[in-house]
Amino acid sequence: MIWAWALASAWAAAPPAEALPSLARGEVVVVQDMPRTPDAVRIQAWVDVDAPPSATWRALVDHAAKERASRTLTGYELYLHVPSPGGGSRTCIRWRGSRLGVSFVFHHCYDADAAGTRLSHALDPDRPNDLVRADGTFVLTSGAHAGSTRIHYDAETALPAMVPAVLASWLGGASAREFLEDLRSRAEGAP
Repeated sequence: MIWAWALASAWAAAPPAEALPSLARGEVVVVQDMPRTPDAVRIQAWVDVDAPPSATWRALVDHAAKERASRTLTGYELYLHVPSPGGGSRTCIRWRGSRLGVSFVFHHCYDADAAGTRLSHALDPDRPNDLVRADGTFVLTSGAHAGSTRIHYDAETALPAMVPAVLASWLGGASAREFLEDLRSRAEGAP
């Protein structure tokens, strides 16, 4: 299992030095980054969770809890769950959402590694999506102290052209912060 944590650490970007005091205070840190594709918004986010990696992983892959806690997601339907070659799994979900009076649907496929340290998601290209792009990766590494976990989330989203870039940027950051705050709370066992 040590090799899995070493590999996860290599995948996760370190938070900016100026973010370390915020992480130490228990805050979710969200920063805008240069997108890999034009017309997209890229965010990177980190949070330290006062829970072991196994509890953090269970909270991360609990899609029903994600939907219940979200102010944006309004429903989901699991349409695929299969083991992946070499361990891990692939789970595909049809999500329904609404934000600022606009309803939308998207289909995400999640690829989980066997070690429980990396979860990637991307739009299912074989299904209709109201989002242009929505992909990202969660990486779990050792936290700041023994028995804790640090989550790094790197995501890139592109919304339809009718959504102004400044609004898309705000939505990306707000959604990541909301999700990571809820994830931390569930992993730590808070109500």
